[in-house]
Amino acid sequence: LYVPSCVNLLRLVEVVGLASMTGLVFADVGSNNTQATVSELSSLVMVLAIMWTFSRLYSSVMLGHEWWKSTRVVLELRRFSLLPVFIARLAVVMLCESFFPMITIFISFPIAGLVGDVRSLCNCAFLLTYHNMCCISLGTALGMFCRNASHGMVAATIFGQLAILVSGVYIKLPDSATWARSLSPFYWVMKGLLKSVYHWSDTFECISSSSSEVPPNQCFLEFDGLIDQYNRRDLNVAKYDDSSSDTVLKEGLSLIALTISLWLLIFCKCMFAFHKLQMF
Repeated sequence: LYVPSCVNLLRLVEVVGLASMTGLVFADVGSNNTQATVSELSSLVMVLAIMWTFSRLYSSVMLGHEWWKSTRVVLELRRFSLLPVFIARLAVVMLCESFFPMITIFISFPIAGLVGDVRSLCNCAFLLTYHNMCCISLGTALGMFCRNASHGMVAATIFGQLAILVSGVYIKLPDSATWARSLSPFYWVMKGLLKSVYHWSDTFECISSSSSEVPPNQCFLEFDGLIDQYNRRDLNVAKYDDSSSDTVLKEGLSLIALTISLWLLIFCKCMFAFHKLQMF
């Protein structure tokens, strides 16, 4: 039942249409190199991250709830063992949901003028895909743990908004709350995407050069006010003498770890129910 609800013509039109519209809204942002472009790149990344935070979150709650009800029936009838059922579900979800975020990147970015750096383009596609997978995993878990789908929808809204709020993207978090952002997929995808889009160029046009190392009327990204704000919020998307600004390995691994953790939680829920049924 999952495949028809995910892979269909309407879904393809939705993803392609939104990706094209996003690219057109930010048209030529990649071909300009002004100070305004630094802010526009940040806005592009933010739109995509928010879009794929909620794109499949709510539908995953409903689908996860329905899958859990059918799985309980299967386990009660003892027609299949738990592990093959769980692996089959995981494989179907990953296969069906991986392509659409990639389509979004490979359509919207070229329209926006962000071409030429294949590595950065692939990094963005990978990060957005696993961010989507993490949100789907969260929705599935909430659908299983909540008594009904309506409660799961409410919980999804709370968790989704909290993930954005504690990410530290919009304001520097208090020291006592910085630990929370490590649990936010929005923090990791924003940090990784920002690093990737700012990898296209490390300078922008300005009135006076910021260093003798760059041509006249060019400034390093680190001297832009927005980049300075991100660095002060410990996002470090373009920080001088910081090697982590050039790689998204940590961000990618963190999104994978969060996704695996959620699926392990789902599996534990299944195992608990399976052993409970075996006792009767």
